[in-house]
Amino acid sequence: MIGAAPGAIIAAGGGAVAAVGGGVGAVGGIVESAANVVDAGAQFVVSGKLPNMVGIATSYAERMVMSKIDKLTKLIPGMGKKQAPTANKKSPENDKKLPTPDKPKPVGDGVKVVGNGSDGDCGIKPYKDQKCPKGQDAHHIVPDYALRYGNRKNAQARIPGMPSQADGPSICLTGNHQGKNSEHNQAHEATDPKIAAAGQRTDNGPNGLATMGEILDISTDEVGKVKPHCKEEIKKKVDEAFKGVDRNKYGRTTQALPKGDAQGSLSRGDTHDAGDSGIKRKKGRK
Repeated sequence: MIGAAPGAIIAAGGGAVAAVGGGVGAVGGIVESAANVVDAGAQFVVSGKLPNMVGIATSYAERMVMSKIDKLTKLIPGMGKKQAPTANKKSPENDKKLPTPDKPKPVGDGVKVVGNGSDGDCGIKPYKDQKCPKGQDAHHIVPDYALRYGNRKNAQARIPGMPSQADGPSICLTGNHQGKNSEHNQAHEATDPKIAAAGQRTDNGPNGLATMGEILDISTDEVGKVKPHCKEEIKKKVDEAFKGVDRNKYGRTTQALPKGDAQGSLSRGDTHDAGDSGIKRKKGRK
């Protein structure tokens, strides 16, 4: 009976606490209150000391309230489960790839600048002024040997009235004249044999010579085939450079230095006359 009274008090306290908890959740409060009351009664029986009922009630109330708050927050949009950040989330619009701008084409070696043959973009200049890019050489459009009867270093051994080696019209061509399949080599391989063949004919002067008109035509035509887009400009620049030259004047057609009659004709600046008696004709012609 002595333990019944305190037990009743404890039960009453537990009921009060259960009532407080019931305001938030009745079922959970009743179960936990009963457990607390049993524990408190057992402590009283063993020690004879009355447990701290206020502390038990307060602790219980705090746990119940926090439990319910947690449940309620889960029902509120945006406060339940943590949502994955959307800042970097891809949308169908973001998935669309923007057009990639075209890469600039490199300018320099390997790029052929196409011109219209009339605005100077083919770079035809006097040989002395020609500055070719890396991998290209300046090429005399009209072979310089055709304009002299001596070697290249002898400025005095030039046919009268012809442009100097430095003033001859030139163009930049890839490679050198010995480089197989280079533009420079193609120009020489096409031009030199045809000029030589003209000097072997019997209708245009002494052996090893041909008229400058024929030499100029062969030169501009063949270099124009190597640089088709520059053909018109090539002819224009060559005509300007040889404007004061008589097209009937003799030019040299051989790689080797001329001798005899051929050298004499070139040094004097002789011209071809179709009605000539044969003095200036090629050997073998009477």
